[in-house]
Amino acid sequence: MKLLLKALFIVWACTCFLFSEGTPDELLQAGNEYLFNFDFAQATQCFDQIIHNNPEDPQGYYGYAQLYLWNYMGNSSSKDYDQFVNYSGTAIEKARKQLSDKAKAQRANLLIGNLYTQRVIAFGKAEKFLDMIWASQKANSFLKDVLEVNPKNYDAYLGQGLFKFALSQVPATFRWALSVIGFDANFKEGIQFLNTAAHKAVLTKVESQFYFAQISSDYLMDYEGSTKVLLELQKKYPANALFQYTLAVVHIKNHNLKSANAILGKIVQNKNMPFRQLKAYSEFLLGEVQFKLNNFSIARGYYNKFLMSGTDKSYTGLAALRLAICNISLGLVNEADKYFERAKAGNPSIDDDIFARKMAVYYQKNGCDPEDIRLIQFSNMIDQARAAEAVDSLFNLKNSIKHKVLLGEINYQIGRAYLENHNAKAAYGASSQAAKITDSRQNWIAAFAHLDAARAAFMSGDSDLGKKHLSEAESCGGNEYAARFKMYLTAVKYSYNLL
Repeated sequence: MKLLLKALFIVWACTCFLFSEGTPDELLQAGNEYLFNFDFAQATQCFDQIIHNNPEDPQGYYGYAQLYLWNYMGNSSSKDYDQFVNYSGTAIEKARKQLSDKAKAQRANLLIGNLYTQRVIAFGKAEKFLDMIWASQKANSFLKDVLEVNPKNYDAYLGQGLFKFALSQVPATFRWALSVIGFDANFKEGIQFLNTAAHKAVLTKVESQFYFAQISSDYLMDYEGSTKVLLELQKKYPANALFQYTLAVVHIKNHNLKSANAILGKIVQNKNMPFRQLKAYSEFLLGEVQFKLNNFSIARGYYNKFLMSGTDKSYTGLAALRLAICNISLGLVNEADKYFERAKAGNPSIDDDIFARKMAVYYQKNGCDPEDIRLIQFSNMIDQARAAEAVDSLFNLKNSIKHKVLLGEINYQIGRAYLENHNAKAAYGASSQAAKITDSRQNWIAAFAHLDAARAAFMSGDSDLGKKHLSEAESCGGNEYAARFKMYLTAVKYSYNLL
């Protein structure tokens, strides 16, 4: 025991010595490496040492700002948000004092620009869009100064790319603010800057890769590219649960449910998980994976755990709706109604919960019968990477269906399955047919069917027809799936150089 304690003391002493001897740049880099691997105790030692050695150096406070931003991203805690705002404010104040020192000015400009970029991220997540716009203006100003001195300082590209992208997604009601500051919100340029930062940045390389992977998945439908980047990050930082969770989300989108299930299982089994909300969301996604696999009995258990976690209202509406459907599919009809009621109380600003409320009202009024369940099961086959089988099953359902209200969704799912199999002609036929059917129960279908028809037309080489369907899609709007529709519309336009 004495030998063990002596060895531990030596390791601790050596660690403290290394931290105390490092320059602020070196300590910040070391702290970031610990931070990205979720070793927050070691990260704070590095940041504390910078502050201890020189309380006026901004880099210790910069490190703490990053730490609380990561915590806010994982927990959505108002306390983490407030701490981030405080530390980033202190870091900005101290970095400004270095701007008059020629030897430190470029680094200070970069730190300030990056801190305002971090504020763009935090304000965007908090839906404080005006604050996000003003932070973007300041980030742009400082990072431009960096690039004027050194155009190859690729650490400045993250901020340039991120706010050009982020501001292109600002709701229309806040667009006036963009014109006031004279800022060009350019999606395509934003992607180019982020791509450059992901490959060439040093200080901001990890964040650049992470954000670029997310955007590649959500807005470019580049699931393979996103997966490659996230696998590299996961390999280098195996304890980072945010990287793991994001990779699982991309796997689900890419119909790789087995891999998603394995990753999410590890997250929920991790007893040292620092982020309670992330763990709860992983329970929800495990429910989604099992639901898509038509394992309704197993999905039911995960949805229940998520609803009992009580961490946030977001996605509770969809989880409750899915749970009600699971109960009906298992013959537990009497258990369904209370979950339909709960499905109405989700987050009204989340697409999935808006959809859940509408469907819960419909099912309570009209019932959820075997045809509804079969449609869900056959549609899930597409998410299982069994598109060809899904087509056969959906056509059989279409030919025998009694409830004609389901025809629009059946055609939409058939078109979706054909797109997965790269059968452009058949996909166009089914999708364009789905777009013509008015479905008041799920009026989002027409807009998404037009987008699928546009993709199929472009795949066939008919750009005029593709543009026509894009215009039709925009006139429909996304309805209950407005945010998801905007992402899909952007992805299609970007894919065919229409942005």
